[in-house]
Amino acid sequence: LPAERQILRKEKAEAKIAKKLNAPPPDFKINPNTATKEELEKLVGIGPILAERIIEERKKAPFKNIKDLGKVENLPTSLLETIRSQLDFSNE
Repeated sequence: LPAERQILRKEKAEAKIAKKLNAPPPDFKINPNTATKEELEKLVGIGPILAERIIEERKKAPFKNIKDLGKVENLPTSLLETIRSQLDFSNE
């Protein structure tokens, strides 16, 4: 039980920090193949231009994984690592 409380406290602290930074909550996940431009812009470091580039690239072929997303022009690997936990490539 103490371990569960520690996890809960950590999640609450992360959510509070994200709210202050105007970032999405820690459990926020989107599918880059179906997300709207506005949803993509909720990802840390993704602005309107990168969101448009993601949308244009997925028109060519859907993203299967984070490596595919790396094909987007001027989307740095370091940014991909930052947003990796917020991406969901499932077909659901």
